[in-house]
Amino acid sequence: MGERQVARRGASPGTRLALPLTVLLMAGCLAAGLILVKRTAPKLHNARIGATRTPVPGSRKVRLDAGKYVIYYEAGITGGIGLARPHGVTVRIETPARRALALHPYAGNFHTGSSFVDARAFLTVQVARSGSYQIMAAGKSSQPIVANAPRVVLGTPTGGNVLRLVGASVMALLAFIALCFALPALWGRLGD
Repeated sequence: MGERQVARRGASPGTRLALPLTVLLMAGCLAAGLILVKRTAPKLHNARIGATRTPVPGSRKVRLDAGKYVIYYEAGITGGIGLARPHGVTVRIETPARRALALHPYAGNFHTGSSFVDARAFLTVQVARSGSYQIMAAGKSSQPIVANAPRVVLGTPTGGNVLRLVGASVMALLAFIALCFALPALWGRLGD
């Protein structure tokens, strides 16, 4: 008898099941990571909701679902330089009963855009009930760059989704790498 057969006979059932269970666990982690990536990635496309774009100065009636929104200052830019926080721009969001919703400063320093349009998060609002709301924007921001057609736009919070997407991607990648090592070992054991 070879050394390998003697070692295998002496191995406990738990030891013989360890590698197949590891492979199943890694395959499950890979599948879960890929499912989370697939579900989370589309949510990032709603960072800014086009139907809420309101010129500064100006107003717009919009339909909002209940939930938290981030309010962005958005404008066309030149030279690829991002917008600064819009000091001098005021925003008011009213319910149909003409009551103003409480607006809070955006805690982070998030901005998104392209080389021609940039958006800087500067406020947040919590909408208690779905319904029709009036967005009013006034004032003028003293930007160090030319900001064409300034407007405010509401969007969904993206921070949690970005963290979920990164976490799920890392989990799927690590599970894939582990499977690359575990599958050949399992295949070799099955061949013996």
